[in-house]
Formats: sequence, C-alpha cells, structure tokens
Amino acid sequence: LAKETKQKHQIQVMEEELMKNWAENKKDYCGQCLWEERMTCDQRVSFLNTRYNLPFDRGKATAMAESKRCTNSYQKKVRAEEDVKLAKFCPKCLWGPRLTC
Repeated sequence: LAKETKQKHQIQVMEEELMKNWAENKKDYCGQCLWEERMTCDQRVSFLNTRYNLPFDRGKATAMAESKRCTNSYQKKVRAEEDVKLAKFCPKCLWGPRLTC
C-alpha cells in the first residue's frame, strides 16, 4: 500500500510539472500510442474527461504521467536537473556530525 501511495504521488508530481510547462511538453503527447495494452492515450484522455470531467490538457498530462511513454522532454529535463545536482556533489562535506558524503 505504501508503494502504491508513493507511485500515485510521483504521478501527481509529474503531472503538475507537465502542466506547468504545458506549452513545451504537449509536443510529446502522441494520442494514438498505446497507453495500456488495449487503450490509446486519446481513449484514456476521453475516459478521464467523461468520467471525471477532467479538461483535455490535464487529461493528456495525466495520461503522459501515468504511462511515461510520451514524456520525452520532461524526462530529459529531470535527468538534466539530476546531472546538475550530481555535478555539485562534494564527497568531503559533512552529512552528519561525524560522517562525510
């Protein structure tokens, strides 16, 4: 249950990030690709709109966050941010009272 909750949270965070930069990220949405085995991303968005009255752009971001197949730009941005953090890693700094990184 904790793992499932963590996954839902990660999806929500990704969805919010996709929406913040929707003008850039929407180009990665491909409606005809498979969201799941027998459902396209367009079908998923239509379901989310019909079932939950979710706006279409939000539904697209949700589908992208859930499937991770259409999130090329977002994933590249996340990896670049992680690379910057790793580049700033200092093995000599103190992590705790007696521990270094």
